[in-house]
Amino acid sequence: MVRVIRIPNAARWKQDIQLDGRLYTLTGWYNTRMETWFADLGLSDGEVILKGLRLVLNWPLFYGSNYDPRLPPGNLYVVSPSGQQVSDPGRTDFVDGNVALVYVGNED
Repeated sequence: MVRVIRIPNAARWKQDIQLDGRLYTLTGWYNTRMETWFADLGLSDGEVILKGLRLVLNWPLFYGSNYDPRLPPGNLYVVSPSGQQVSDPGRTDFVDGNVALVYVGNED
């Protein structure tokens, strides 16, 4: 299962997302000094599982954290739907459609 996670047009946001039947909270922010996006992933009760994930292109965001049983079985990726984006996402790249945040379940 591949699921696109919509990113709002805001420099800081927080949203609940359902991943493989479990509710998580994803919090994102754009760091203007570093010109890059970061995110935290937490449980719906507010407990943070992963903090300060840098949203980089074509890299599994949970890499190295798969030891934590609270994580969903799949992974989050930032991808370029057109294949044209070669750099990490800028401030408006998610809303402009240049990149997308997707969840890829284990069965894929």
